[in-house]
Amino acid sequence: MPEMGKTFTVLVMEDNQYYNILLTRTLLNTCSLIEEKFRCSVRLLSFTDPGECLLKIRSGEFNKCNVVAFIDYYTGDEINGEHISKLIKKLCRDAFVVLLSQSGEPGRNKNCMHDSFVIKDPHAPALCCLYLEQFIDNKFS
Repeated sequence: MPEMGKTFTVLVMEDNQYYNILLTRTLLNTCSLIEEKFRCSVRLLSFTDPGECLLKIRSGEFNKCNVVAFIDYYTGDEINGEHISKLIKKLCRDAFVVLLSQSGEPGRNKNCMHDSFVIKDPHAPALCCLYLEQFIDNKFS
């Protein structure tokens, strides 16, 4: 039986309002199923503004770990997904970060902090849900 009381945080940073809603709603449905299956708590935080997202991350709530983040790479405002990924990983090394982009994977270098990459196509929300479930399943294995 899974350990009771374990809490997970799911972060969505997508500046496109439509895609943010689509991804957030899809992940919320999966979160409900995960809570029932693993008898844990999953909270989802969703942002369209990268500045607000960074403020929330810096607030200290992400120091508890068990974080899965889905971050649009091109967020504008001189902040990209890699900036957000680095901050999350700095505060919580075992966080799982997935970058999302319509234009293909950005060039990887030794400083890249994301764990996976998803192209925003019709299958992307379902793939993000699979990543989320796998991350949590691994925590209980």
